[in-house]
Amino acid sequence: MQQTRRAILAASATLLAARDAAAQSPAIHGRATLRERGALPPGAVLFVELLEATGTQLVRLADATVPVVRQPPVWFTLPYPPASIAAGRQHLVRGWILVDGVAAWASAAPQPVLTQGAGQEVDLVLERAVPGTGPAMLAPTAPSAALVGQVWLAQEIGGLGVLPNYASTLRFRPDGLAQGTTGCNRFAVGYTVDAAGMRFGPLSSTHLRCAPDLEDQDRRLHQALGQVLDWRMDAGGLQLLDAGDVPVLRLVPQAG
Repeated sequence: MQQTRRAILAASATLLAARDAAAQSPAIHGRATLRERGALPPGAVLFVELLEATGTQLVRLADATVPVVRQPPVWFTLPYPPASIAAGRQHLVRGWILVDGVAAWASAAPQPVLTQGAGQEVDLVLERAVPGTGPAMLAPTAPSAALVGQVWLAQEIGGLGVLPNYASTLRFRPDGLAQGTTGCNRFAVGYTVDAAGMRFGPLSSTHLRCAPDLEDQDRRLHQALGQVLDWRMDAGGLQLLDAGDVPVLRLVPQAG
C-alpha cells in the first residue's frame, strides 16, 4: 500500500512539473494520425515543425522530434519562441514520420496555427511520403557530424561529478533523436543542431525507482538537457552549454 501511495505521489509530481514547464514555455499541442492503416516499426520518430509563410517560402521557426512509443495517434508538444511570431503572418505546422532517418509518412497538408484565427492545438493527418522527400536540414551539418554515432559518457552534470559504476550516457542519432541512460533510467529526446546552437525537445523516459543518489543524478541530467542552448568540442571532450555559455554537461567518448 505504501509503495502504491509513493508511486501515485511521484506520478503527481511529474505531472505538476510538466504542467509548470508548459506554462513557462508557450507550445503547440497536437496529434498525428495516419490516413491509411499501418504499423510503425520500432525506432520510428515523429518530426514536427512550425513554419512561417513568407511570400512563396516557408521558414522554419521551431521543431521537435518525438519518439514513437506506441502506434498512432502520436501526441506531441512543440515549444516555440513567442518573439518570432508575427501577428500579421500565417503560421503552419507539418509533420513527418521518419524510419531510420527516411521520411515514411508526411502531412497531407500543413495546418494553420497561432495567428489569423488559428489556435495552439492541431491535428495532423499523415499519408505515405513521396520517395526522396522529407524535412529539410535533418541531416547533421559538418560540425554536428562529429557528435553522431559516438556514445558520450558524462563526467560532470550540473557542475557535479557522476556516481562511480553508474554511467550516464548520451548518443546522438542522425535522425534528430538522442538516446541514453541517466544511470537509473533510459531516455530518448529530440535534438536540433544548427547555426543558432543546440536544443533538446521534450524528453521521454522510463520511470524506475532507484537509490536516492541515483535518482538525484537522474533529475540533474534531465534538468541539464533542458538548459542546453549551445555546444563545443575540444581535446577534453564535449561540453553542452547553457545561456551563459557555462557547461551544464561535460562528456567524453565512451571507450570501446
